[in-house]
Amino acid sequence: MPYCRKCGAALKDEDMFCPKCGVPKTGEAKRKPKPERTPEKWWG
Repeated sequence: MPYCRKCGAALKDEDMFCPKCGVPKTGEAKRKPKPERTPEKWWG
C-alpha cells in the first residue's frame, strides 16, 4: 500500500491525490515525459 510523501497517510492504488492533505500522488508511470532538447532550441 502506498503512503503520502508529505503526511504519511495511506493511499489507495486508485487515488490520484492524498485524501488527508491533497498532495498529488507521484509515480514514474504517471509523470509526463520531459520534452527532448535539440541543439536548435539550445543555440537557436
